[in-house]
Amino acid sequence: MERYSYYKHTIDSQIFHNRSKNLFCSNYAPDLFSLTPETIACMDHVEQLDDRSLELLTEYTVNLVLQEFCRVNQYISFSELDKAALFSLYSNLFRDICNHTKSVRSISREHYQNLIDWLLRSNPFVKEIYSTHGNYLQPVCCAEYNADLQIKLLHIDLTILREPILDIGCGENATLVRFLHERGLEVYGIDRFCHNSEFTQCANWLEYDYGKCQWGTIISNLGFSNHFHHNHLRKDSDFVVYAKKYMEILYSLTPSGRFYYAPALPFIETFLDKRSFLVKNFSLNNTGYQSTIVQRIQANVDELFH
Repeated sequence: MERYSYYKHTIDSQIFHNRSKNLFCSNYAPDLFSLTPETIACMDHVEQLDDRSLELLTEYTVNLVLQEFCRVNQYISFSELDKAALFSLYSNLFRDICNHTKSVRSISREHYQNLIDWLLRSNPFVKEIYSTHGNYLQPVCCAEYNADLQIKLLHIDLTILREPILDIGCGENATLVRFLHERGLEVYGIDRFCHNSEFTQCANWLEYDYGKCQWGTIISNLGFSNHFHHNHLRKDSDFVVYAKKYMEILYSLTPSGRFYYAPALPFIETFLDKRSFLVKNFSLNNTGYQSTIVQRIQANVDELFH
């Protein structure tokens, strides 16, 4: 266990060493992404790990790498297939380290080229964005807001929340989920970086099965709709995938159930069937942005937004 912790610490330090470095800068130099002396020293002992420990270490590395990519740009997305491909990439890296058949320089250069290729396959838009940047990137702002602020921004009335509740993109700490859970509500959250627990699940919101007429309330603050809006503006995007998933989310609501989200999505809200859904928008403190409540209509329209 002590040896395993040492490897994890080395991986943490290695990823921090390359933190915010630009894989796609126009004057890219392979040696920009170097291995630290600590990593090089650690390479001589990796073969001492058993297969299970090596697998766990690979999973740990993959998760940290994905978090670093998303820290720099929250709009980077990855499917389960992308994660599997990245796991294979790092498995091959550790295999090369254990075999001792390649030089450290060769291993390093091959690995970072493989990482570039993986990112281009999974998120081709990043090259267009970052090819004109320098060696270091400025992260796109992304934060997990406290529960009170989310409730205020989304105009959520706790007294009429229908259960069960789902928070899409709940964040690693699942702040709002925990807040509602502590008040006795049946609530669940999904996020690509949260830990699996009794009421949270690590999941990709584009691959998650929301079901039919299942949720009384769905919430997503600067999550799903923010990424949907981003894809709407991009040329090489998953716009259609997001549009289909958006409709799936709406039809996963129970009658009179509500979907609370920000920012608003006027480009699709306008075309919702008014016989099935009622849309209400709210201004977000003179920012030019809006939040939205979409309510699935039951028979009695007079009950809506009471």
